Amino acid sequence: MRFPLMLISADKVENWSGPYRSLGARLAAIRPTLGNELGALEVEVDAFDFAFSCMLNALLYSLVIFGVSYLALSVRGEIDALLLALAYGIVVLVLSFLVNLFYPSIIVNMTAEAVDRDLPFALREMALQIEGGIPLYDTMADIASSNFGAVSREFAVTVAEVNSGYSEKVALERMAVRTRSEFLKKSLWQVVTALTSGAALAPVLRQIADMMKARQVQQLKDYSSSLNFMVWIYLLTSVVLPALIVTFLVIYATFSADLNPAPLINAILIISCFVQVAIIGFIGQTKPKVNK
Repeated sequence: MRFPLMLISADKVENWSGPYRSLGARLAAIRPTLGNELGALEVEVDAFDFAFSCMLNALLYSLVIFGVSYLALSVRGEIDALLLALAYGIVVLVLSFLVNLFYPSIIVNMTAEAVDRDLPFALREMALQIEGGIPLYDTMADIASSNFGAVSREFAVTVAEVNSGYSEKVALERMAVRTRSEFLKKSLWQVVTALTSGAALAPVLRQIADMMKARQVQQLKDYSSSLNFMVWIYLLTSVVLPALIVTFLVIYATFSADLNPAPLINAILIISCFVQVAIIGFIGQTKPKVNK
């Protein structure tokens, strides 16, 4: 898997990071679950080399920002150009390192949300086919080739493992360990338990699917109730507060010749735009991932 913000890929670092693995181990200790997340993404690099690669890329970004900032500030004649450029470089170093280090977790969580979105339909399809007498392997192969999004991709990996020699039970156990979707994990362990005990699979799958749909409906209700509050916050920060502050600055500037309100008004407009984008992004991010 290719990580877009890593100019130096982790697999290249793996070949020559031997003397620095102790540093990679200290960096990876920040994220104890990093190894499991890389395994879930099928990245064939251990957590130590990946963390060391994140630091190398962060150093590269920070050096570029430091050089460009120092050149730009020097041209403008800033007295503290070196200190300011160094501060910019350190900020970019920390931010880029943390973004790359947490990026696998973001991808894994997004995949789990995509799995939860399509899982109820896939479970109902599996229950229907099993009730019709179709073997479990054929059912999994059909789910893998169907249009169930991330669920189909997960089952495609499991079907490939069965074809490579794993038993159905072991392949399902491996998928249960690999996935971050709690509902898929629970469903798979229920299937494994049923395979071991000889119990019926279809009723269990239908029960889990119904429980997931009820949970999604509740998430939508909670989201709609919180949306009113977020709209109020959006109006307050994007309309009411900027208007009040700008009005106050304009009135104050009429009585004070020392105050030039133009830079402050521009700063308020820029901050207001950033706040609006952040609130809109938060509203979109917290929207429940439910299949239509």
